[in-house]
Amino acid sequence: MELVRKKHSLVSALIIFFGLLIFYPSFNIHFDGDSLLTLYRFPLIVGEGRQYNYFNYFFTDYGPQDIVFAIIYRFYGLNPTPFFVASFIFRIIAAFSFFPLVLYLFKDKLLAYLAAIFFLITSTGLETTGWVFNMPSYIAIALFNLFLLSVFKSYEKDSIKLIVISTILFGLTVVVQPIRMAFLPL
Repeated sequence: MELVRKKHSLVSALIIFFGLLIFYPSFNIHFDGDSLLTLYRFPLIVGEGRQYNYFNYFFTDYGPQDIVFAIIYRFYGLNPTPFFVASFIFRIIAAFSFFPLVLYLFKDKLLAYLAAIFFLITSTGLETTGWVFNMPSYIAIALFNLFLLSVFKSYEKDSIKLIVISTILFGLTVVVQPIRMAFLPL
C-alpha cells in the first residue's frame, strides 16, 4: 500500500513539474486591460461606506474573480508573478479534479493521469492563464468535476447524502464563477 502511495505521489509530482515547465514563461506576463480594470473597479464598489461589502459582492457576477484578485493584490501589489502563480495552482487543482472522475468512470489509472495531464498542458482554459482575473474558473471546473462524480456515485449507491453533496457542489460551481457558468443550470 505504501508503494502505491509513493508511486501516485511521484506521478503527481511529475505532472506538476511538467506543467510548470510549460507554464513557467507565463509567470512573467504583465497585466492586460481587464486585469487592471478589476483593480480599478474593486475599491470603487467594495469598502467602507460603499454599496457592497466583501460578502455580498462575492455573490455578484464579477465578485469571486474580483475578490481573489484583490486579495492577491493586497499582499503583492502590482507584481504580476504571484497572480500567474496562483492561476497555475488553481489550474493544477482543476487538472487533478479530472483524476477521480475519470478513474471512477473508466477504472483506468493511466487514463485518469492522462486526462489530468491533458487538461493541464493543453490550450483548454488557456485564456484563464493569460487573463488571471478569471482564475476562479479553474475552481469552478474542479467543483463541477466533483459534482459529476457525486452524481454518478449517487446513482450507483442511491444515497440521499450524495444527492445533497452533489446539489451543494453544483451550487458552489455556479457561485464561484457565475459569469462563466450562467447557462449551466439550464
